[in-house]
Amino acid sequence: MLTAVEGYYDGNQIIMDEDINLPIGQRVIVTVLETKESARAQKVDLKKYMGRGKKCFKQMLKTI
Repeated sequence: MLTAVEGYYDGNQIIMDEDINLPIGQRVIVTVLETKESARAQKVDLKKYMGRGKKCFKQMLKTI
């Protein structure tokens, strides 16, 4: 079972906003959200990916 919990990194550890009892050794998954600054630094050229679905579909039909 997965439980989503919001929190923040204080420089040393991740602080969860909710009080959840975790036993020592409990496995967790951490997803790091991009900040606005890092998202701006990576400009993705979406035109590079447009229309790929149609091309891939046509290639798939040729192989069938």
